[in-house]
Amino acid sequence: MVESMSLAGRKFLLIILIALLSISVISVAFVYNSTSGVEYYNSTSEVEYYELKHECTMVVVGKNATTDGSIIISRTEDWYGNWAKHLIVVPRMEHKANTTICSVYTGFCYSLPPLTYKYIAIPDWDWITYPGRPLPGAVYDAAGINEAFVAVTATVTIYPSKKVAELDPFVDNGIAEDLITTIILATTKSAREAVKLVGYLVETYGAAEGMAIAVADPSEVWIIEVLSGRHWVAVRVRDDSYVVYGNEMRICEVNLTDTENYMGSADLIEFAVKNGLWDPTTGEPFCVAKAYGPPPSPRNYRRVWGIARLFSPSANYDPEQKWYPYFMKPDRKISVKDVMIAHREFYADTPYDTRYNPAERGVGISRTQEAHIIQVRGWLPVEIGGVMWVAMSAPRASIYVPFYAGITKVPYTYSIGTDVYDNESAFWTFRTIANILFLDPVKYEPFIRNYLDQYENLTISIQPYIEQYALTLYSIDKELAIEFLNKYCEITAIGAQKHAYRLFAELMTKLARELRS
Repeated sequence: MVESMSLAGRKFLLIILIALLSISVISVAFVYNSTSGVEYYNSTSEVEYYELKHECTMVVVGKNATTDGSIIISRTEDWYGNWAKHLIVVPRMEHKANTTICSVYTGFCYSLPPLTYKYIAIPDWDWITYPGRPLPGAVYDAAGINEAFVAVTATVTIYPSKKVAELDPFVDNGIAEDLITTIILATTKSAREAVKLVGYLVETYGAAEGMAIAVADPSEVWIIEVLSGRHWVAVRVRDDSYVVYGNEMRICEVNLTDTENYMGSADLIEFAVKNGLWDPTTGEPFCVAKAYGPPPSPRNYRRVWGIARLFSPSANYDPEQKWYPYFMKPDRKISVKDVMIAHREFYADTPYDTRYNPAERGVGISRTQEAHIIQVRGWLPVEIGGVMWVAMSAPRASIYVPFYAGITKVPYTYSIGTDVYDNESAFWTFRTIANILFLDPVKYEPFIRNYLDQYENLTISIQPYIEQYALTLYSIDKELAIEFLNKYCEITAIGAQKHAYRLFAELMTKLARELRS
């Protein structure tokens, strides 16, 4: 019956489905409850080995470790709290010969192929100040999914030891964080191809900085570490495990002859031996992070512990352990909601609770620009099977909203905003809530999270039904399915922003009542 519908009839069906979805968007406020305190650890005496300009936390989960068989890659993008992010769709594009995309920071240029893939990404707002470039965005695109079903999050800033930095210095005009996501999304059709491309760029042109990158396709997920100017290593994530990154190298033992699971610079170990970074006569196995990286910092390894205590509580890891297993197995299967919670982690009710110990560096911090969780599900078409959940601003004060790989447009308010307050911008809507939450997390966070979780949890709960609708439409008319996803993502995203507006009104009313004399 549906197959025989006219185009007008199909569009009417789409309108009905969208209307039903709109009705399901509701909002309810909750009363907050305060939390009790404990004795707190003070880490102010710890001397940081490096002052990081970009600090991020990354969580990657293999497909056999998730509740639905998804591969999950995720990250918080931590820099300046007022530096807005935009959501964009970059169409498939044809390019003339010798067309290059260049970094606006290092000057590194990459020659684009005749055809680049369509993808969604989350660039910094200031991409709009560089008009006329061959690809939109391309300034810290951060994360995304392309039409070939390659997903990437990049990057977590990492640093080599001072000795390695002197032996193999970074290249001023080499490949850097600001452009690597763009190149991967625009040009690669598999995770393995992306790994090889990054390795080629580092070895051929040099790297301008250290970085950890996660890249996935329906078959596998890899993590790449750019260690120094000309050295890199990559590992395939085990299907039954998860991996957590703070801002430090984590890959340890490798076997570069096992190319199914490892890749890296040909002289990775030779360079370490030659320069006294590792002594094989000690009998200690070669470990990349120990050979190339600086001493562990509590700002970094504590985040690994913080998320491991959520996913693997039975392991009872020591918060001062410093070196944790690279691959960790969860006590139970990990859901998208679990990863959302992980990216809000602040070590509640432990001696490291950041609400009472501001010197401690948690996962969920005030100056996050955005956080994202990408699901890769190969049993679905890429347009539906690839979904990027985006929380604008700090996720503790935001709602993760789904954006499907198949969308061809984004809500206007999610594509605007600068470093100055804008009451239309979705980024700034959630940034406003974050400003209030982080003034006094003990007081405001329970109320805020209860309010926002109502919408977020509803969105998660209806996801299977939305995707079934989309899949049904896809089997009839692919373009109709894309239109449906466009409308659904728009309604859900704008609904989340309106929910935050209502929360802001509740908070202002609450504050006014409390200030009455």
